[in-house]
Amino acid sequence: MDLNEILSESWNFMMKLTEDVGNMIILFVLNLIPIVNLIVWGYGARIVRRGDSLSKPPKIENYVAAFIDGLKIVIVGLLYLLIPLIIFMGSFALVSGGWRALFSPMAFINLMLSGIGIVGVAFSVILGFLFLIIGAMGIIYMVKSNDLSRAFAVSEILDLIEETGWSKYLGWLIIMFILGVVIVIIGNVIPVSGARWIILSLFGVFYITLLARSAHHIYPRKKHVEEAEK
Repeated sequence: MDLNEILSESWNFMMKLTEDVGNMIILFVLNLIPIVNLIVWGYGARIVRRGDSLSKPPKIENYVAAFIDGLKIVIVGLLYLLIPLIIFMGSFALVSGGWRALFSPMAFINLMLSGIGIVGVAFSVILGFLFLIIGAMGIIYMVKSNDLSRAFAVSEILDLIEETGWSKYLGWLIIMFILGVVIVIIGNVIPVSGARWIILSLFGVFYITLLARSAHHIYPRKKHVEEAEK
């Protein structure tokens, strides 16, 4: 499947959430509650893992197992972003501290530190995107194989991306990222905080379903067969 076909099929799959309103409401309520909403990410992992055996979003069940799957996803994501986040926070502190002390007796040194901080911030963003490229496929690989260690098997992950096709994979990542940003922007336009959280939670259920289904399709077809045979 090319990227257009993946997105089209995944969108149609996502819209079938509305065919089972009760299931959709349960997912929505779960997604409203911090920590508990990890179950919805685990639900997404189930969509990725079951792949072509699903013709529509499944009913949410096995809540504990779904929570554990969601927790694994969050932990792996945080581990991949840990180094870029540390660099970003340290660099940002240099920038803000340097500008605040710009008119102090050590203004030149503070200005130099601010410059180093700006470079550090830019570097952390680039590094974070590179880690995201590896980490996203690592998470899919972990879910598909049901093996946490595969999330960090970098050489295997790079082979998977190569098999998928770098242009298709990066195109998918960028589109999913943009959709996520758009949802956050739409949610934050709403002035009432309670209503904002409700809208973000509802959109989040649809987004996770779309992300999970498209992640299943972005995974190399050859690997689908291999994992299914295990």
